[in-house]
Amino acid sequence: MEVIKKFPEDMDGRTAYKLMKSPEVKKMSEAEGSVLEITAWIQYNSPDKETGEVKEVIAIETIDGELFATISNTFREEFLDMVEWFGSNLGSIKVIGGTSKAGRKYITCGVV
Repeated sequence: MEVIKKFPEDMDGRTAYKLMKSPEVKKMSEAEGSVLEITAWIQYNSPDKETGEVKEVIAIETIDGELFATISNTFREEFLDMVEWFGSNLGSIKVIGGTSKAGRKYITCGVV
């Protein structure tokens, strides 16, 4: 796994491991409609176990110690746009779900 970006920049190995490998990491879609106060996040590449295809992942840890991750392009693009606008310490975000014109469910995020 290749780390691309992380917050805090001096993230310790224990936190990085939890975000990338913990069995307690939930799908971001499970947080749909929630406001998450972020204490740490990491962007990394992970190979798919079945196909070998490399997927870019965003994983976050909340102030409550909950862990969420997603490979959603829509979520990742919006999250990284917010990082660009507001800096790495985003504070809180809202996880937003929707349905595309083609009828597919998706998730994204927004500022609070």
